[in-house]
Amino acid sequence: RYLFRSTESIPGLGLSEIWFYEGFKVGFKSHDGFHNWRFADAQAPGNVISFRDLDGNPASIFQKSEKHIWFNDALFEQPASAIVQNMPARYVDPYRTTKYTLPHLVTAFREKDRTRLEIAYAVPKNKLQPEKSGKIQLADGLFVFNRNFDEVFRKPVSITLPNSKPDITAHTSADSLRRDYFTTEHALYVLPGQYHLAAEVVDLRSRSIGTFQKSLAFSKPDALLAMSDLLLAGRIHSENPFPERRADLSIVPNPLRTYHRSEPVFIYLAIYNLAQDPFGRTRYDITYHLGVPEKDEVDPALFGAVDLPVGILEIRSVLGEGASNSGTHYQAVYILPERNRISEEIKRMQQSGVRAETAISARYEGRLKDDFTFLQIDIAQVPAGIYTLAVSVTDKQTGNAEEREILFRVMD
Repeated sequence: RYLFRSTESIPGLGLSEIWFYEGFKVGFKSHDGFHNWRFADAQAPGNVISFRDLDGNPASIFQKSEKHIWFNDALFEQPASAIVQNMPARYVDPYRTTKYTLPHLVTAFREKDRTRLEIAYAVPKNKLQPEKSGKIQLADGLFVFNRNFDEVFRKPVSITLPNSKPDITAHTSADSLRRDYFTTEHALYVLPGQYHLAAEVVDLRSRSIGTFQKSLAFSKPDALLAMSDLLLAGRIHSENPFPERRADLSIVPNPLRTYHRSEPVFIYLAIYNLAQDPFGRTRYDITYHLGVPEKDEVDPALFGAVDLPVGILEIRSVLGEGASNSGTHYQAVYILPERNRISEEIKRMQQSGVRAETAISARYEGRLKDDFTFLQIDIAQVPAGIYTLAVSVTDKQTGNAEEREILFRVMD
């Protein structure tokens, strides 16, 4: 479809019309303005377009310039759609000036033959505009499409936020960041397949739109060792040291992925298809390792901006001010739950050059083929920056192993 068209009547020559597209334009002319339209000119950089005249012979050029080739009463030798297909597709989003990206977490867990998606995203309060009453009216929607972009799930809801009093409890920069956002959560089930997920939060007064999109693929479950994604949390609490199921835990997700060095990082994960010995026991190792991501692995859209214009993220060196790779070490303290754990071993791991990092490997025993665990990481000695937490699971009965990673940020 053309973006717009221009029509001009020339005395004695009839009617001329030009259709404008992205990157090229096509002109036509008619002596009577109603019938016998003929191709007049074309501008299509990078494409070779053939034409013929009414007798089937190649069209003759009677005028040529740097940007245009003019033909005398020529017709297309191939359908006009061939020109459009050779041009790159481009869609101009009419809402691009009002949209912003939401920091988010999408965590996948397996449940029988389905996948449970837990979705949390953080909405910046400075993008919201209260009504005269002080309340904020929002439309919050989650939408899922299959590989052909047919909609398979939608959940639009209306939200009213009360007129909240100013929060003065921010003792750290991470506190200040969380104070400037509020979190919304969703959960849904999908069958194996490829999906496109989209979330939108619309402020009904300012019309600002917070959004993110993510493509996901889930294979059909099999009998091999598997593990869930890592759920990054601001808090995980259990009433007893030996919780038996996920419902025994209180988990608060952290879609901002940001922590101050004075507060712990929490991680939850599930393990599937552990092998059992003849007595029904399982034995497996879990290794936790804090590392440094490559710069191209860091997507700024995953994090909320701190003391910067919205949409800008400062990626700081993970080593901190004045530090260098040579001889620099950092250490995280991993605090593991008591359930199923029978031993642990602290390791020093080389990541790059001479820099070493601390990792911990723990041995677990249980009786469940599908199990879970969680941990707390003390980051008081870790320099500010962005980190990758890698968690690997090894089934000691079979030797099979799985690994997952997640990014988070440490602030001073």
